Amino acid sequence: MLATSPPSELAPPLLHTQTHTIASGAGRAIAGRRDRYVIATKCGIVKTESGLIFDGSRAHVRAACEASLRRLGTDYIDLFYLHR
Repeated sequence: MLATSPPSELAPPLLHTQTHTIASGAGRAIAGRRDRYVIATKCGIVKTESGLIFDGSRAHVRAACEASLRRLGTDYIDLFYLHR
């Protein structure tokens, strides 16, 4: 079974706060059974005042990964995508 993080900001109508809620819920749903799931999530698209930008910098990837780990309540991610 594949569990993924919420869609990126490019996939309306979810708001940023809604995606955090979904990810947290997914983490709670698989708690105690983490070894039975493959978690895939992504990063790289950042919403700014002037629009969307692609950020593949080491700092952004690291921060996005750490944020995903916290939201999902896990200590590892099986597959981490970088948008391009």
